[in-house]
Amino acid sequence: MSISSLNHLLEKKRFDEALNVAESLLSLDSSQGLVWKAMGTIFQNLGRPTEALGAMEYAAELLPDDKSSQLSRIQALFRNDQYGRARLYCEHMTQRWSELPEPYEILGLIEELNQQPDRAESYFNKALTLDETRLSSRVGVARLAVIQGHLPEAELHYRKAFRLLLNYKHSSLTDIYVESAVDELLMPSTEQARIEGQESVLWKVLAQLSDQGIHGFATGSTLSGLLRNEKALLSVHHLSIAMPYQMLARATNLLMQDGWLKEQLPVTLINPRILRNPANGTVLWLYGLRINPEAGQVLGGVWIKGLPDHWQQITRFPFPVSVHQEESVAGTVWVLDDPESWLNAIFGDWNKPDAGFDTLVCARNQKGFALLTRCLAYQRVIAFRNEGNLERALAIAIRMRQAMPDDQLIREMVLFLYEESERAAMQGLVSPY
Repeated sequence: MSISSLNHLLEKKRFDEALNVAESLLSLDSSQGLVWKAMGTIFQNLGRPTEALGAMEYAAELLPDDKSSQLSRIQALFRNDQYGRARLYCEHMTQRWSELPEPYEILGLIEELNQQPDRAESYFNKALTLDETRLSSRVGVARLAVIQGHLPEAELHYRKAFRLLLNYKHSSLTDIYVESAVDELLMPSTEQARIEGQESVLWKVLAQLSDQGIHGFATGSTLSGLLRNEKALLSVHHLSIAMPYQMLARATNLLMQDGWLKEQLPVTLINPRILRNPANGTVLWLYGLRINPEAGQVLGGVWIKGLPDHWQQITRFPFPVSVHQEESVAGTVWVLDDPESWLNAIFGDWNKPDAGFDTLVCARNQKGFALLTRCLAYQRVIAFRNEGNLERALAIAIRMRQAMPDDQLIREMVLFLYEESERAAMQGLVSPY
């Protein structure tokens, strides 16, 4: 057994075997910093982040002059939400190795999480000055531009990020992308953990709203999950409820009085309102519908305060919104008279499950493909791709190609993600379809 054999197993992603080899090497000599560093990588890939951090910290102490080990410790601290210590080590590295972009990049991510956009942007730009291929910094600058309402500028940065992905398609992105909670800052909670009992939470909320004269009803993936079966509902990423827009503020206040908390976002969402239940972790999206009887229109979507109307995401629903009351396990609730037509507007063939369908950017009832939708699509393709969810990333990229058929960059991204999906499927990781 040797370090070379350990590295070979790491390259082949045979982490269980690599762990056995690393433990054997350390039993012979526990002061081998490179082996501890490898242990950190192994634990990270085995889903044991706390042990990964411990190994990375020990490696950094044993190898104080090794830049890579120092960076690995910082990244492990960041992934374990230990932002204060990560900041201290980053600042130390910028003083000792000012030519390295990575510490500035992680400082930018920390400042973004702390909702300090100006400081975050300064760090991201410093990292890009040192190395223009830093994907995390490029995406960070794009994300901040969205937060600041500069969407045309954001799209330019996202397109540069797409080009970076394509340029690095034959290599690992570990060195140019830092996975983090920052990926979900713009539109969080789309990948919340599966929560048992979501259906009972849904009925309780709908009954509360109905009792106060608020005509809220299930929509989107929540509605399709209800119609298929309870198991399907348990697989949705959050609960979605729609209602007339003029009832939205009252519904939000009612639920907050019952203990729900408003998600703290760096942008001010006019629609939807996103709440989280601290008791059970359930995330709830409350969508407002602007109903115009004279024009025969029902409009929803995602609207950010301060953006021009033509940048906002607008969705159209069947007119009129016809609902009736039914009894549920929690009391009287409002339900759609014709849920199938409503779902067909959103999904097309709603009864055909599609795990890759991302309602936020792929909904079929969108009015065009607005600038806000495009920015969200770029962000989500990158985030889903780098967390290994190739199915979702590819589905969004295909939707982008449909909306922008003459865009060569988007066509290249679809091909790239399709090839990655096929390779992953051959390795038994995911289905490309």
